[in-house]
Amino acid sequence: MPPEGASIAILGAGLSGRAAGRLVQSLGYQAQLFDQQASDAQAVFDSDRAQQCSAVIISPGFSAEHPWRLAAQASAKPCFGELGFAASHWKGKLYAVTGTNGKTSTTQLFQQACEAAGYCAVAVGNIGVPFSEAVMSDQNSEQAVAICEISSFQAECPDGLALDALLWLNFAEDHLDRYPNMQAYFLAKANLVDCLKAEAPAVLPDSIRTFFTDTLQAQQLHFYSEKMQTEAILDSASPFYHQPYRQNFQQLAVLWRLLGLPEESLIRAANHNCLPEHRLQKVASSDLLCAWDDSKATNFDACLAALQSLAPQPIVWIGGGASKGGDLHSFITRVAPHIQQAFVYGDVAKDLQTGLSRHSVPCGYNSDFLNAVQAAFAFCMHPRSDGQTWQLLLSPGFSSLDQFVSYAERGKCFQSTVFGLMPKQNPPLL
Repeated sequence: MPPEGASIAILGAGLSGRAAGRLVQSLGYQAQLFDQQASDAQAVFDSDRAQQCSAVIISPGFSAEHPWRLAAQASAKPCFGELGFAASHWKGKLYAVTGTNGKTSTTQLFQQACEAAGYCAVAVGNIGVPFSEAVMSDQNSEQAVAICEISSFQAECPDGLALDALLWLNFAEDHLDRYPNMQAYFLAKANLVDCLKAEAPAVLPDSIRTFFTDTLQAQQLHFYSEKMQTEAILDSASPFYHQPYRQNFQQLAVLWRLLGLPEESLIRAANHNCLPEHRLQKVASSDLLCAWDDSKATNFDACLAALQSLAPQPIVWIGGGASKGGDLHSFITRVAPHIQQAFVYGDVAKDLQTGLSRHSVPCGYNSDFLNAVQAAFAFCMHPRSDGQTWQLLLSPGFSSLDQFVSYAERGKCFQSTVFGLMPKQNPPLL
């Protein structure tokens, strides 16, 4: 670490960057904030400024090709992500959760299970709470456990991360607008394997074994398969009783056992768990429709999992948004058999409409999200001849950033629109 009073450059004035700045200052360093959009930050970072600081903290929004990140890494000064810098000052255990889908719900369960087992546990990272905040809190002790959700963007700058365990849930097509191919996406996440302490266990999906080279086949890597499933029995009301969450639970149960933690604490936490918002959440129902908010499904596999979970019920699908790359033709081929009627919107809407039509799926086109929701709801007001209830599913499969600041804002828009359109109940007669 740099000497006390040294200057540390922080690239990015978002949530994690500002938290890192507060931590830097609390440790006795000088924080230099750089961001082209923030009025309280410097707007220029180059090789000269990189040489003037003792270290750099790089926010996850800066891709490998960003000139600021290139200047920082070319300076030979220590370069951290916010997670790595914070981890260097964390006193307790550090368990990491990564994967393409299911990270947040599994991180939340992991944290709640650790609490049930008697630990002081905090969920940090991509789940929404910067690790730096936990480091500055009274939770930072040798008896504490941090469960850190780590995205591929955050894993690109792994210096400082020393993991006591790693849970890698799955690996599927995503973020190909940032990475040139799946191998590059994989290698970003695989940085976390190199961050494992000696003897620290890691549980990974067997499906990604082929991505690993012989040099990464460490003894501590446990590749999850059906044969590794636990006998844990969950209540049917638990979200982890059903797929796709059940497989995530099973993988966590394997890691839990490797860590020597009491299984009853994990089961109790799973049985009392509520999924975070916008993850296949039933938000309204009537005789004609059940409305589901799965706005968090921002990639192909997440969308397919939602469709499969509702099948074979009749599904009216709302999909679209901003492209993140990937094989759109393959995606349409996989989802089409589960959809009775589609309403698509956003940047990818035309391509979705063309592809679904080739699979004989009726598809309405709307450039605007709100119009798509209204059209889909109106369609569901026509009863089916077989008496079944329409499943009105928002599971976009694409980024929300063409029309919203986040998937949460998109989900809230869906919910408020559906609530506004639902028929009002007549008051009871007195």
